[in-house]
Amino acid sequence: MKNLSLLVLALLFPFALLGQDLDSKLQSLQKVGEEFAAASAMGSASESLRAIAGEYRDFSSNFSSLQSCVQDGNYDQSIRVLQRWLARTKNAQVKTALTDILAALKKEQEARAAQTAARVDELLKTAATQLVAAKAPEQAAKVQTQIEEFRDYELNTGDRASRVLSERLNRAVNFINNWQQVLASEQAGDFSSALQSLNNLRRNSSSFLDSAALSAKYQTLLEALMSPSGKDSTPISRIIAQTMAKVKSPADAASATAVMSDISSFTSGSENRLANTLQNSLGELVRLNNDFESGAYARVINQSGGNSYFSPYSAQIERLKESLRIKSVAAANDLPELGLPKEGEGFPSFIRRMAVEAFEKNDWQRVYTLLAVYSSVTGGGCARTADMRESVAAFLAGQQLEQAGQFGDAVAHYSSCIAHLGKLVPRAEAAAALTRLRKDHPDAFSPTGNIPVLK
Repeated sequence: MKNLSLLVLALLFPFALLGQDLDSKLQSLQKVGEEFAAASAMGSASESLRAIAGEYRDFSSNFSSLQSCVQDGNYDQSIRVLQRWLARTKNAQVKTALTDILAALKKEQEARAAQTAARVDELLKTAATQLVAAKAPEQAAKVQTQIEEFRDYELNTGDRASRVLSERLNRAVNFINNWQQVLASEQAGDFSSALQSLNNLRRNSSSFLDSAALSAKYQTLLEALMSPSGKDSTPISRIIAQTMAKVKSPADAASATAVMSDISSFTSGSENRLANTLQNSLGELVRLNNDFESGAYARVINQSGGNSYFSPYSAQIERLKESLRIKSVAAANDLPELGLPKEGEGFPSFIRRMAVEAFEKNDWQRVYTLLAVYSSVTGGGCARTADMRESVAAFLAGQQLEQAGQFGDAVAHYSSCIAHLGKLVPRAEAAAALTRLRKDHPDAFSPTGNIPVLK
């Protein structure tokens, strides 16, 4: 019984586990299990030995589970095993040891979680830098592989902290996968598709790139889309650019429309959209040119301004449309060549400027015609324009009536001209004509005035 007494004393002696690390504590606990095993092997001759044997069976099962979970790095499960063990054991000293191990395990878990989180932070920081610098989808794929390998090999313990970090890396992987689509479209010169993918990415995905990096990429793609070099960076875009370079007059639009029709039949994506847009825009120009050639000048003049289909070539097509409208104004009204609008000057503004220049030259027939055109293309809703046009008409009628010897009617029309409002009113000229008539034909003036007049 001496050996048995010594063994029982050893089992009941407090565990000297404080201050040891987790591995040391587990080794000490394992030794206790070995002592339980030795006690159990002595048989069940006494109640004490039977109790020790029962404690050993419970110890052996729990220790095996604990050891397996710790070796797998699954601290969450290890803690659950210890908590269940603590709830079942009746040995006070074992409870003390398990409580000590539980505290050490939690401390180890916190330290490892903090260390792993720091590694994930550094990994994603490096990945973000590499991703911003990536010019091709293959470079982004390498970044994605690095993250996936860390996730699969370093975060496979299954505990809660690892799952949280693993989910964070999953979001990064999804982002990089979508980022590769942006890079692939950019590399192919399909900048509109790249912008669309980037917009979808910004709306629908969690990003580990900061807003400054995303904005910089957005700005780069926009500049590439709008730059002259950006629009002809693919073979199809270069064909489109070469075709549009040949469209120097409205008559060139028909052949260019046919080319765009062919391109749109076999392309896709942004190239297809551009070809379709140009086909429609050039088609409008073709129809406008046909109207001009057939003498349907009014339809050309009253064609609504602005391009219905936006493209990098919209300004070029719009200038050709404006040239047809200006030529139609001249042809329909027997005017000499009017010239071309200034850069950025719309058709109505050009017509009004031409009217001002004609006014300054006292070309009243031209002023009247251009004011009439201006009123028509602006919807006819400007009362001041109508007033100025009527004043010029009255002045021209006064001149004709004066030449015909109808001095009384001439005085009435000159007087009506002066009464109208607006800057482009030949008041000085009408006043000079009235002064001349008053001197040469005073009988043409009515004592009560010469207004109203027919309009």
